[in-house]
Amino acid sequence: MEDPTQNLSAITSQPELLDFLPRMTMFPGEDENSFEDLRHALMLDLNPATPYEATIADNLVSLEWELIRHRKIRDDLVKIEYRKVTSIVVQTNSLNAQEFLIESKNIPNLLQNPKVLV
Repeated sequence: MEDPTQNLSAITSQPELLDFLPRMTMFPGEDENSFEDLRHALMLDLNPATPYEATIADNLVSLEWELIRHRKIRDDLVKIEYRKVTSIVVQTNSLNAQEFLIESKNIPNLLQNPKVLV
């Protein structure tokens, strides 16, 4: 049985290919090692055999990373809105239980319209 990393090593060791594949820019707070681990795992699984396949595989890695990034941003926005609502309740104590539930139901709207926080 052929080693699946053999093709990957041959493809990614070509300097001209690496020159054309831009590296993913990390946002503050993102772990480059986590990205490299994801990239390595997906490249091993996809096992690109040609430079074009390596480019497609690299695009898939970037898309997966962006999905992870967007999910984290979405989750952080929901947490911010939840903290905002609970902070209002604690500080003003002006919302009764029914009003709090109505305000809390607005949190999922952030998923469709994150501009609400701006």
